[in-house]
Amino acid sequence: DEKFVYVPENQVTITTINANNPNASGTLYWSLTDQYPDYAKFQIDSATGVLSWISPPDYETPLAISGLVDYVIWRGGNEYWVMVRCTHLPSGLYDEISLCVVVTDVPGA
Repeated sequence: DEKFVYVPENQVTITTINANNPNASGTLYWSLTDQYPDYAKFQIDSATGVLSWISPPDYETPLAISGLVDYVIWRGGNEYWVMVRCTHLPSGLYDEISLCVVVTDVPGA
């Protein structure tokens, strides 16, 4: 799956990733994979799924890396790609979603 998320520049929190636990037992654990080169710019709360920047980017000085992974082309600039994984513990079953976080301009920021 792919999803686009638009966030204003200089904002730390990006979004909360949600998942359903079809099995009432066990725990859902959130993590990031190194699928895309920008993954090191993000952090995720392993218990809540809150995705945030380690250092929020500025629209006027974009730092996203461009490239191609698994037929997904990203342009860099203000489009940052990250792969989020949700793992069910103790089963180890997981699902992943590719997020394109698009940084938008805030006039005067």
